[in-house]
Amino acid sequence: MKIECDPSSQLLFDPRVLTWLQDPGGFYALDFDLNFVTLVPEIAGRIPTKPWFPLPGGTARRIGWFVGFVDEESELPEPHISSLLDSGGTDARVYERSLPDIIATPFNLFGGGERLIPFASLYDDVHPPVTLQWEDFDLDANDALCFDRSTMPQSIVLCNFEQAAEAVSEDSYQNGDSVLNYDDFTTFVSNSFKEFVGSLSCAPQGGTG
Repeated sequence: MKIECDPSSQLLFDPRVLTWLQDPGGFYALDFDLNFVTLVPEIAGRIPTKPWFPLPGGTARRIGWFVGFVDEESELPEPHISSLLDSGGTDARVYERSLPDIIATPFNLFGGGERLIPFASLYDDVHPPVTLQWEDFDLDANDALCFDRSTMPQSIVLCNFEQAAEAVSEDSYQNGDSVLNYDDFTTFVSNSFKEFVGSLSCAPQGGTG
């Protein structure tokens, strides 16, 4: 299994970060799909040459880039890329596009990786994605493809940014009085990562949505 990527797109991969995120005794202890782990060193942060995938309703969506696996200690190619968000000077490739920072903030849209692990950002109609980091309603994040850890094998779901933002900003959730109902803001895409990779195409099959 292989995913070809645009050779001009930048790889954002640090093996140390992947090992840290998977550490069973660590803070996140993420159990990634093994097929995904095999491909991460080749695709993290990059743009696939077959970016389109179908949704069950017959429409198609487009991947903008795969999530990076770097942090503030990783070596990144110059120049430094400033974030539009309050990143404290952290490079946007780390703060807005890489998994550790995406799932670490108080208002992250993915429950800290407890159930959803984002692995790709999606176009908004014709506009390429900018960020999967979200702080407030002044700057939207993008929809994302995620692994759903509640199924085995892990299924692939689409996380709708607007619906997820409404859910995580509820006072009851922020105060710890309620839990996220992930079904309110996710849409089933594929039964497994392997099945998902097989569905990718160069052009949309059916309408776009």
